[in-house]
Amino acid sequence: MDSPKLDNPKKVSQSILEPTGMPQNFILTLSQFKTIYQVINKKRGNTRIDIVLNGDWALIQFSELCNHRIRVLPDNLYRRIPKFFNFHLYLDKEDFEITYSAAKFYGQEKYLNFGRFLKEEVQVNGFRILFLLVLSGIMLTAINSIESVKTANELLIGVASIFFSIFLLFTVSQNLLVLKLPLFKAGLTHRFIQIDSKITYLVICVIGLAFVNIVIVEMPNITQELLFVLFWSTAFGIALMGASFFTVVQYYFKRARILYETDLSKRILDDAFQEIEKFDNSA
Repeated sequence: MDSPKLDNPKKVSQSILEPTGMPQNFILTLSQFKTIYQVINKKRGNTRIDIVLNGDWALIQFSELCNHRIRVLPDNLYRRIPKFFNFHLYLDKEDFEITYSAAKFYGQEKYLNFGRFLKEEVQVNGFRILFLLVLSGIMLTAINSIESVKTANELLIGVASIFFSIFLLFTVSQNLLVLKLPLFKAGLTHRFIQIDSKITYLVICVIGLAFVNIVIVEMPNITQELLFVLFWSTAFGIALMGASFFTVVQYYFKRARILYETDLSKRILDDAFQEIEKFDNSA
């Protein structure tokens, strides 16, 4: 996909410092934005800046000067090799350190990339996943059968495929509930959707790994060493599938509590306030 066309930084800074006409929208890279921020800061001082973080882009407004808006994109989106390898194609609060003294941030301040997601999973479910990996590996090794490896991987593909289709349908309906301004400001909307996508990728990895294992199993003259690798490769697939199940159970219970309990708690307090107000008015 082609990267959006960028605006001239000099023109952008001039438009913000001397706003005329209707609100305008500009597109800049992070480094270009930092350049114009320094220009504006030098001429207008430490003026307020509002930054809405949207994961792989940010929308910025110098609210004390005008309502022109700047869409800021990661620098790597315009660098061929980092873009090809999908390296750091996101923005979070740390990328805007130059604005800390005057900025107000909205949305998810720390982008949930795959590395951070895996770190959280290890902290929460690391022991369970390790236990499942070791148990599956030992059982497959003890059985020591090509047929057991084939059957296990066929079951993995079936379970993962069903989970994938049901999970996608479920998340589409659930994500409509998180499209609320307070949740977005707190960064929860970003977090919910990012975790959904990471779980989906885990399941895709399980399906791909199981498919490769089945292809290798069908090869003639499999050595005992290769069979041993297949045992633990299959066990790894089972552990990944287990991680997906653990995450969904824990995460969606927590999500339901945040969505429903917060809303219902506010309603209870609103009703209590109205009761007191009615009592005061009647007295």
